[in-house]
Amino acid sequence: MNAKRWIFLALCLLYAGLMAFLLRQVAMADIPTAERLSFKMRYLVGGSLLASYGFFVLQQFLTGRTAIEYVVVMPVITLMAAFLCGAVLGIAGVQLYGDPFLQAGILYAIFMILVAARLWRRFWWPARRKTDASVY
Repeated sequence: MNAKRWIFLALCLLYAGLMAFLLRQVAMADIPTAERLSFKMRYLVGGSLLASYGFFVLQQFLTGRTAIEYVVVMPVITLMAAFLCGAVLGIAGVQLYGDPFLQAGILYAIFMILVAARLWRRFWWPARRKTDASVY
């Protein structure tokens, strides 16, 4: 395995660790009930977006390749998808965590790792079969 793959693996582990730390801090915060919802929204949305933008920017600087649409658009779209999926799972009775906001945060971290893995596949693992050059 070359160094770029190890760097990518380390970035994924760092991102997963930081997201777990963020979710744990939000879950354990001792905040009055009146401010709890706004606290969770601020820290989960803001922290998740900052972590994701940092993740992709670091991936760009350390590995040299990141599509600009991943850096600019994907964190916001993925955050919306995580909240929607969390709401649908909550309606269906599936709870990854007791709190719906923390459930969305868990889904967001999983989705971002999957997006990064897809990005990694696109740039660093060449296709085994002949593909049309216009696609890339």
